[in-house]
Order: sequence, then C-alpha cells, then structure tokens
Amino acid sequence: MYVATMTYYFRKELFDEACKKWYDIVLSKLVQKEGFVGGMLMTKPDGKAVAIGFWEDKSFADRTMQSGIMNEVMKDLGEYMTKDPIHEDFEVTYYKLR
Repeated sequence: MYVATMTYYFRKELFDEACKKWYDIVLSKLVQKEGFVGGMLMTKPDGKAVAIGFWEDKSFADRTMQSGIMNEVMKDLGEYMTKDPIHEDFEVTYYKLR
C-alpha cells in the first residue's frame, strides 16, 4: 500500500466551505481513479488540512498526479488557499485497521 498526502492552507473564514468542497469535488474525482483505495481529510481550526490518499501502489498515485489533477484541484480550491499545497508520498510500512 502507498500513501500520498497533500497539506492545504485554507483561509480561516472559508475553512468549512473549503473542506466541504474538497470532499464534494476532489475526493469524488479520486474515487474514480484506478488503484485508489480510500481517502480522508484531517483538519485543524487554524486553516490547515491534510488530505491522505491510500493507493494500491505507487504507480497508481503517480499516474493520478501526472494526469493533471492538481491543476483541477487548484482551479476548484485555489480561491480558498493562503498558499500552495504541499505534496508528500509515503510507503506504508505498518498498518492495522480494526
């Protein structure tokens, strides 16, 4: 399993709207991508949000990033951000779901 994260910095006054839009637009696009296992958005009241996407393996995450999805994300969410999002990738070493 492979994990890609995206850290967003949303404007505080539009935070709830931005998070709802992320769920409605971004996550709905991701669930249609091959190899996507699931995703979540973790938030803090200061406007910071971290999206976590779970993928079957790195190749699926890479293909999605190369598809231009970030251009779409910036088009959909750019007005809500105070700065550009930060993308990071991780191999999953251990996990356990109950």
